[in-house]
Amino acid sequence: HANLLMQLGLAPKVVALLDHGEERIQVEAAWCITNIAGGKHEYSGMLEQLGAPIKLLRLARSPSLVLKEQCLWALGNIFGDSPKLCADLLKAGIANDITALFKYSSVPLSLLRIAVWIVSLLIKNGACYDLIKAFIPYVAFFVTLEDSWILSDSLWALYYISCTNDNKSISYMLSKVSMKNVIKHLTASNNIPQIVLWIIGNLCSKSTDGIRDVLTANLLDHIPKLLAESNYQSDMKDVFRILSCIADGPPGDIDKLLKGNIFSLIHNIINSSASLNTKKGCVRVIRNACKGATEKQIWEMIRSGILEDLNVVLQVEDAEAIYIALKGLEILFTVSKQLYFGEKKIIELFDSLGGISRIENLQFHANSTICKCTKGILKDLLGGE
Repeated sequence: HANLLMQLGLAPKVVALLDHGEERIQVEAAWCITNIAGGKHEYSGMLEQLGAPIKLLRLARSPSLVLKEQCLWALGNIFGDSPKLCADLLKAGIANDITALFKYSSVPLSLLRIAVWIVSLLIKNGACYDLIKAFIPYVAFFVTLEDSWILSDSLWALYYISCTNDNKSISYMLSKVSMKNVIKHLTASNNIPQIVLWIIGNLCSKSTDGIRDVLTANLLDHIPKLLAESNYQSDMKDVFRILSCIADGPPGDIDKLLKGNIFSLIHNIINSSASLNTKKGCVRVIRNACKGATEKQIWEMIRSGILEDLNVVLQVEDAEAIYIALKGLEILFTVSKQLYFGEKKIIELFDSLGGISRIENLQFHANSTICKCTKGILKDLLGGE
């Protein structure tokens, strides 16, 4: 129907009906515009040129909840992919209209869903501290709700904030949003857990406060189930991105990984038929943890099988995976050169697995970066052994 309306050139007449004095006609006109804007991408631009957004915003301020709902729905379809139009609507006060709506004592569920969706679109297209500050207290509440529409759009709003490079906005979000209320949705269905992982991954990669908050919210309790449900076959890059960020932290964070049996899980994954990408994710966690681990933690990691894991990855065909494993070994040998595990030094333990021979063979690898790294390990770290 949207295509037919546009082909017949009726869009200007439909937009003009928004100025009709009868509410019923205005609702029907807004419904038609909703469908038009949901069609081809260029239709939204044409509706903008006809002045539809400002007319819709004006009608969205009507006391009629039915008219308000339809107009907001139409606006979302029009400006969803337009940062410029989003900026214009923000200047016209749409943020205040939405926050005022959230203060109503009673809002129909369908209208609340659309309003939360509008919030996610506004943050996506026009994220700034003032806008985020206005919406975050409401989003923090909405993520506690079980309605799948409201929950999904609330999480998308948090994801868009986590994508910004504005530390002030991210810090404000962390101060207002309980990560426990976000992380609990890792057990949800549909695409909800994936959005949650994206949020956590962004926060952990940008903020030590983000890592602190997700660890305090018991994120690691969910990791075994996430990995088990994947049967170690799917690409769990988001999970391992998060674990790598945590492993790159201070000994206190590494201790939480050890207590969560993360390295034992990694050992099982590397020695399974998991995908190569998943195994690379595992090795990144090991490499990062080796950098900041204490002597005691290194011993615990070795008990969990990290030497065997690195040795296994040295035998794969993928150059990137081999290089990550080599860098992990380089760090491990450097920080623990004089450490003993039982009666053997760590390097001797690795040699007993056939690992040193494999490193020596990698001097002749086709990849020059691997050759260089290998020769460095042999010269600087193993030369005196």
